[in-house]
Amino acid sequence: MHASSFENMKKCYQKYIVGSELEQRTPLLVLDVGGADVNGSYSDIFSGSNIQYLGADLAPGAGVSVVLDDPNTLPLEDSSVDIVISGQMLEHCEFFWEIFAEFVRVLKDDGYIFLIAPSSGPIHKFPVDCYRFYPDSYRALAKYTGCHLVEVWHDDRGPWDDLVGVFKKSEGVEKDSENDISLVLENNSKAGILSTEFDIVKGELPYTELLKFIHESILPDCYLEIGVRNGRSLSLASCDAVGVDPDPEITHELGDNTRVVSQTSDYFFEQAIDPVLQRKPDLVFIDGMHLFENVLRDFINVERVSGPHTVVVVDDIYPNHPKQAARERNTRVWTGDVWKLHTILKKYRPDLTLIPINTSPTGLLVILGLNFRNKVLTSRYNPIVREALYSLDTPDQGTINREGALSPSEENMRQLFQVIYRARRLKLPYKSQSEVYDRLLNRDSNKSSEKSKQLAMSVIVISYNMARELPRTLKSLSPPFQKNISVDDYEIIVVDNGSSDNLDKVMCQAISPNIRFIVTDGCSVSPVRAINHGLNVARGELVGVMIDGARMASPGLLNKALSASKSSPHAAIGTLAFHLGEDVQMKSVLAGYNQTVEDELLNSVGWEEDGYKLFDVSVFAGSSSGGWFDLPAETNALFLRANDWIKIGGYDERFQQPGGGLANLDTWRRVCCDSYFDVVMLLGEGTFHQFHGGTATNAITSAWDAFNKEYKSIRGCDYKRPGNVNVSYFGSIQDNQRASLLESLFKSLPDFNKLPTSNLEVQERSFNSKFPPSLLAEIQKGVMNTTYRNITFLKSPLDIGIYYKLFDKVLPKTVIEIGSKFGGSALWFADMLSAYGVESPKVLSIDIELLADFSDERIDFITGDAGHLDEVLSESLMNSLPRPMLIIEDSSHLYHHSMAVLNFFHGYLQKGDYIVVEDGVCAQFSESRYRVYDNGPNRAVKEFLLAHGDSYEIDTDLCDHYGINATYNPNGYLKRL
Repeated sequence: MHASSFENMKKCYQKYIVGSELEQRTPLLVLDVGGADVNGSYSDIFSGSNIQYLGADLAPGAGVSVVLDDPNTLPLEDSSVDIVISGQMLEHCEFFWEIFAEFVRVLKDDGYIFLIAPSSGPIHKFPVDCYRFYPDSYRALAKYTGCHLVEVWHDDRGPWDDLVGVFKKSEGVEKDSENDISLVLENNSKAGILSTEFDIVKGELPYTELLKFIHESILPDCYLEIGVRNGRSLSLASCDAVGVDPDPEITHELGDNTRVVSQTSDYFFEQAIDPVLQRKPDLVFIDGMHLFENVLRDFINVERVSGPHTVVVVDDIYPNHPKQAARERNTRVWTGDVWKLHTILKKYRPDLTLIPINTSPTGLLVILGLNFRNKVLTSRYNPIVREALYSLDTPDQGTINREGALSPSEENMRQLFQVIYRARRLKLPYKSQSEVYDRLLNRDSNKSSEKSKQLAMSVIVISYNMARELPRTLKSLSPPFQKNISVDDYEIIVVDNGSSDNLDKVMCQAISPNIRFIVTDGCSVSPVRAINHGLNVARGELVGVMIDGARMASPGLLNKALSASKSSPHAAIGTLAFHLGEDVQMKSVLAGYNQTVEDELLNSVGWEEDGYKLFDVSVFAGSSSGGWFDLPAETNALFLRANDWIKIGGYDERFQQPGGGLANLDTWRRVCCDSYFDVVMLLGEGTFHQFHGGTATNAITSAWDAFNKEYKSIRGCDYKRPGNVNVSYFGSIQDNQRASLLESLFKSLPDFNKLPTSNLEVQERSFNSKFPPSLLAEIQKGVMNTTYRNITFLKSPLDIGIYYKLFDKVLPKTVIEIGSKFGGSALWFADMLSAYGVESPKVLSIDIELLADFSDERIDFITGDAGHLDEVLSESLMNSLPRPMLIIEDSSHLYHHSMAVLNFFHGYLQKGDYIVVEDGVCAQFSESRYRVYDNGPNRAVKEFLLAHGDSYEIDTDLCDHYGINATYNPNGYLKRL
């Protein structure tokens, strides 16, 4: 008899007999057809003193009390048997429907038939093997004999895949077992067992302390516990938690979000109705019945409902004495044969990561890499159980001595569960983390304290084909170039992302003894995975990331970052970026700037003797164009404490564009927008980009659209530069930085857009209005609080008046608005068209995210991207719309969107049509959050008119109605000629 057959028959007994009238019947006649005892008998289940057990078979033998002369006839009277059972017999019966009819004939009216037959498995002749069965076959048997099929289930544990059926002679009221806690397996209580010499315990740390540490480290959102007992371990959960136990005795206080389900774990998983199973628990603790087959079933069931990042912890894998490993409990400290699970999983599931841990009293096994698609344990369940029960007799000395167990010391556990937490947060594939797990498991426990001590700092540098640039970067990061920091205080981790160039690693390694190289498989054009790999192996308390290995560092960068980190327990230290050369490299490359020019430039300045001279031959990068006192769009040397890197989940590995796309900007934005962090910018320090043909910095054609598209697919919106961040500054300005300091101060003034470098003119008209900054700030407050018909209406009072004048001058028949927001302006334009008597007025209002919560037959709200209007405005639609037409560009205020809108409608606008580009005035607002727009609307108008000035004129009568450009839309009212 195989294990799953016995378990299924036991389930039938517990579900339909226990607690019923039949259980108390005396005598209770049970007929087992095919009842010879072959490797076990069902009589162990039906063993009550009131039970009369008859085993019927074709030949005499153990367990056989009735020998059949005819395989299709039972020598019993009609309606004489209370329960008919048969397991693994029907497949050997040539005319199985005839013997089943006999089952029904001899069964009493209130009795049950429990039938088990294989639906799969190899041929096994006793003496013949004729059939395999599926649920419809049991339904056919019930139909053929006129009985009632109460329940049928298919057990997919191999190799037999039992089909189990419960039959009655007629339909009736069945016992409700949904919440029946009488389905209790053997009691795991130690009551009445006296302490013996075998009740020894081992372990470095109580298992509950480690469980608590795991909860605190991986922060599960959902927790499942099998085997609750008094609730001590369940009380550690602070998230949504469910404990499963058939007979809990809770004495510990449980959390508000914790529930206890009084069921056996088998029944709990079979029902599969608890919400925790749908959520795929992040952490599972298995501490149920201490028999191998039970813990194996629990693991199989858990894996079926697990996610790729579920962590399973199994208790009792280390008996401290062979007596504690007995299947029948006779010691107070009892593990049963749970220890066999580790052995079996190592053999049959090498794809899993198994981490045995030396806890007290009986050890824990952490299991990672679960895969609900893997059916090895299920398909081989019965032979595995047979092997475990008959081949693995007692634990060997290696198990008793806990050989290979990982110490639960804080350092070991900290690194392990930091990696686990990051993998879950970033949804990293298990295979990408398994190498790290293996490294942690194989580490030398006897290594010297010198090697194991935590360093003050780690600096991660990502390199890809930088044979020219990387040596200079490493030299700039190493003593004695880096001032006031010892080589023993930090490490430089170079992660090579699959380079194919001829980098001399020996030479690079010789630059400084604290440099170590790690080579990835280079399977991705994105460096993000390489960064996270570096974060996994970093030993520093403070960890800095340089996504681009071509960036040299100023001499005080590391010391100042280390000092700044002490200003706050959650300091996030950022640095400004500079480009070597006379202009940002996106522009200087067009003027002939290249590696040769850069080499000559660096050779001329003597940077190796005085690293601060790099500031003499560089300019602020575009991301840092606001200067020392403006928050940059990104930082190319970001420093966080190691635990805080874990908190944010490292870099998001979904960024797979070349160079990482906007991964670096995304990480900086997430940090800046998280109130947990205190943002600190270093003064007087920075990084300097060397020309190397990079995807973003040195590309002639901008990849922004592709980068932003990926960002939007990940974050659900366009990228926006972080704003309204409270920033602290740390450091000092060098003598040769005074000019850049003055420029930065000037840029920080409210009217910095009046700088010659920022001012725009078109058709001899400036885009700057006469509004003083203080007045603009007050007007803007009112604009942001303006409503129309109780709907937010973000129009300035001046432009409302100007639009009235525009409608008077040229009555539009169609209005197309790019940028709906809450729909207030669309409603206002529709009312304007109606008020002016336009027949069948139509407003098309387009936004990438529609927030309007009303409908109006005059308004079509359309979901669309300002950068791809051709996807929502077809040529036939545009040509069918009534003229004159009024177009309002009020989308993101970013240059590329405004330019895209202007270029799209240029192909459709006719003489007398208007297009209005709104909110160019944002360049004059003093608040730093408006810098993200980078004067986009005005720049777009200027370039558009330079290209199409003969076809448009600025309607100065509108723009200057209240004074020269006294509008939110300076030079923005354009008339098609």
